[in-house]
Amino acid sequence: MKKKLVVFTSREILHESGIVDWRISHPKEFNEASHKEPDVKGILLEDYRTHKPNRAHQLIAEYEKTFDITVITSCLDTYHEQAGSTHVIHLFGCLEDFLPDGSSAPKKKIWLDEEEDREMFAEARRAVCEADYCVCINCRMNTYPWDSILLYIRSNADLRLIYRTNEQSVTPPIQCVRKALSTCILSIPSEALEELFLHFEKENTLRNRISCKTNEG
Repeated sequence: MKKKLVVFTSREILHESGIVDWRISHPKEFNEASHKEPDVKGILLEDYRTHKPNRAHQLIAEYEKTFDITVITSCLDTYHEQAGSTHVIHLFGCLEDFLPDGSSAPKKKIWLDEEEDREMFAEARRAVCEADYCVCINCRMNTYPWDSILLYIRSNADLRLIYRTNEQSVTPPIQCVRKALSTCILSIPSEALEELFLHFEKENTLRNRISCKTNEG
């Protein structure tokens, strides 16, 4: 049986695709949108349609052959699905929910303080409860929604935190995840994931061998 691995991603995973957080790249629009709906087509769709999934997205999808992987993301794009991931939980929905026909008139509003999908949150919590490994990519663990979801990590789960090397301040593990074995890695997400997945794979193989020998004995 495959070990269960949960990967948490936020908008920072898009940097390797060449997409900068629009709240930083479009400060004027961000300030103007604070009390009204942002220009969905102008700010989000243009970036997502002109870029592609990056190596981090691809690695997560590729390792489904070895692990039972669930991706939990706050991103609105479908890059994980485009890269080949088959189980992706979008906490706030994805672009198809807003502009399914590519029109400029959204069927659903996108606010800066997004309203979570309660059903998706429940599914995310279930996945975290069952996870043997958890990897957080640039998630601010002391902010919503991650602070509430990470409470459900098992005490014996292997938790790894990945932050970009140019990150100015690294958020340390908060109270709710100190029970898990956590290791913070300063690296570009794709590079860190490649090393981590290889490590998890070797560790899993070793455990299976030990288990087989124990059963034989």
